[in-house]
Amino acid sequence: MSDYVFELATSSTMAKIGELTKAKGKSLTLTLNRAGAFQMTLPLADSFSDNIVEVSTCVLVRRKGTIVWSGPVWTVEETTPDSLSVGCVGWLQTLEKRVSKFAWGNPLQYAATDAGAIALDLLTRSNADNVTGPNYVTPGTAVTTQSRTKAYLPFSNVLNEIVALSDLESGYDMAVDPITRKLNIYSTISTGTPITYFQYGGNARQVSRSSDVARIANRIIVYSQTGWVQADDVVSQAEFGVLEDAISLSDVKNTAILTAFANAELAVRSNPLRFSSFEPRSGPSAPRIFQDFAVGGYGYVAVDRGRLQISKQLVRLFGTTVTWPDDGTGTEQITSIQTTAD
Repeated sequence: MSDYVFELATSSTMAKIGELTKAKGKSLTLTLNRAGAFQMTLPLADSFSDNIVEVSTCVLVRRKGTIVWSGPVWTVEETTPDSLSVGCVGWLQTLEKRVSKFAWGNPLQYAATDAGAIALDLLTRSNADNVTGPNYVTPGTAVTTQSRTKAYLPFSNVLNEIVALSDLESGYDMAVDPITRKLNIYSTISTGTPITYFQYGGNARQVSRSSDVARIANRIIVYSQTGWVQADDVVSQAEFGVLEDAISLSDVKNTAILTAFANAELAVRSNPLRFSSFEPRSGPSAPRIFQDFAVGGYGYVAVDRGRLQISKQLVRLFGTTVTWPDDGTGTEQITSIQTTAD
């Protein structure tokens, strides 16, 4: 028997409508600092399918009784003779339908304010504008991350701005709790302790690696209103030439902070960034999502195959796709895991 149960629920209350026993092609995609997505197909002619309504119903994914993912129905495709394709998104995606207003400020300005506090304030303001319907995502907790000075013009997209704060250099991690639906802000979701070891030829059946030089920089200049600092990797410069990037931390006045930031950037950007993707081998010994590893966590990857040599490299797991057998038996299958070297 599978550890998983899939349920249809009412989005406003998350009250169960019924179990999705006839769902097939179930697939869950998880990505760090993004909403994620769930897909399934159902019989078009089955009476239970009549309960599925865009946005106002949602899917709950339970593992051993605990909700590990949830999200509203976002797309529905009905095809004769008997196919109903349903796409769900994580609750975070509902914020793409929210924008800032003139009443918030023109522009709305934050001076030397922690990025997490900015994100939750944007969410709080957006929810306050909704006086007639449910707010699916509410503010949770925020740890101290990076101070930012930002200004937002009216009609800025709330989700885009919250994601942009996460995507900035030294940005935060974030996640919507699938049970409480609170948006929580972390300096990093993982404690940094590696959980799982993936080895090609062992529990990993296929591994690929690609290089990205778009973000490479071996001279980092960090500046603010009070000054600037420069950090150089002379070894990288000797190999690739000087590749510069200038980063503004306009609200930082302490030169020591600018220096530390520049050195931290240099450490991860002075050589091409390599991305690894792999597929765990199925079977009872295969690593299991929500048990052996989690998106945002860390693991080790090892490969010994021709020029693709990875010797127990520490990687961060930032995305995965999970599928389940249509008959409801057996364990889930991890079809891919995406990583970056730490």
